[in-house]
Amino acid sequence: MVKALSTLIQYTRAWEAKPVAYVYVTIQSRELQSYKLFSRNAAVIFVGFLICVIIFIALSLAASINLPLGIISYALKKENPNALRSLEKDTSEFGDIARLISRFFEQKQELLQEISERKKAEARFQQVADAAGEWIWEVDKDGTYIYSNILVERILGYKAEELIGKRKFYDFFVPESKESLQKEALEVFASGKSFKNFLNTNLHKNGEVVFLETSGSPVLDKDGNLIGYRGTDTASDPGSA
Repeated sequence: MVKALSTLIQYTRAWEAKPVAYVYVTIQSRELQSYKLFSRNAAVIFVGFLICVIIFIALSLAASINLPLGIISYALKKENPNALRSLEKDTSEFGDIARLISRFFEQKQELLQEISERKKAEARFQQVADAAGEWIWEVDKDGTYIYSNILVERILGYKAEELIGKRKFYDFFVPESKESLQKEALEVFASGKSFKNFLNTNLHKNGEVVFLETSGSPVLDKDGNLIGYRGTDTASDPGSA
């Protein structure tokens, strides 16, 4: 049902060749108002639904990222690879990361086990060497000590820490034969060959002369380059020097 609410008529002069009047009509329709109200409500509902969908997607994405990150963080902090077991089955990048971290923990454990076994072996070797009374040493290619057992103190009066990284093997040769002994020893080093029972005269820390028999073998890197020597020294009878 359509009902005219108001009519406005504006009169003008006919001889000016212009419209005589303007008519403004306002129409009120219940059906049109209902349609407008329905459209407005539908738009509000749609916008609300869209916002809910966006929030749900955002929360889902956050959960899908935060959960695996939390598991990885916990495993790293506690150093507990078992916490990664469920995540390792994931085919996403997080699964790849979890598998890499688990492998890292396995390698770390293997390395720690190897270090432990080496320390035990070194301790047994050290006990045997100390019992045999031999000074065991290692030098780099320039002759600087990089390892020495405690027997050096018994033989030359120096503690091992006084040699390692600070002294060269020829520093202890007696002055009168130091040049010739040093030359001979370095020639052996240059050849890269093993040597045995090399007789040399050294000075004890207290100034006494000590006669030593030195044996050594070259130490090579993975490419076969000489990186130093390791060997033993034993006190020798002065009469054999």
